Amino acid sequence: MLAFGTAGGGVNAREYAGCQLLEPLEVGESYDLSFYTNVAFGGSYWSPTRACNNMGMLFTMQPNIWTGLSGPLFTLRNYAHLHSTAIIGDTANWTLVSGSFVADSAYQYLVIGNFFSNALTDTLHLAPNNELGAYYFVDEYVCGGPGSPVSSPPVLSNRMRLNPVCGRIRYQRR
Repeated sequence: MLAFGTAGGGVNAREYAGCQLLEPLEVGESYDLSFYTNVAFGGSYWSPTRACNNMGMLFTMQPNIWTGLSGPLFTLRNYAHLHSTAIIGDTANWTLVSGSFVADSAYQYLVIGNFFSNALTDTLHLAPNNELGAYYFVDEYVCGGPGSPVSSPPVLSNRMRLNPVCGRIRYQRR
């Protein structure tokens, strides 16, 4: 997914993955969150040349355009329930982003991506090129009660294709 883009002369270009939760989060409950991410670099089709910070998870109350062919556009919030303040620039290994939060609403939707404007996102050039952005693979999303297990980093082979979200993401509260 595109996590930082400057297409169109500085526009905050982004791509998001989102889904409806099977059950709303419970207000006042603590949830452990985590996912793995890897900066996509060196591809043969379109090779972004930057890495950035702020990859994260955001919960919402309303569906947005990712839930179908219509719906409200997803606007930048300059906020996330979980995000990496460090630039994630490892091109060879998966990086774990994890933390916890207390639900302040009965959130019904989960979104993955960078929810911060370009002005609030730090970048690192991985190659001497002014390509338009930073692109990331994401996998192994977890939203669960305190002490939820964090899985090991995903293992990829040269024959595997990522399709991390299919349908809905299940979470478990303990």
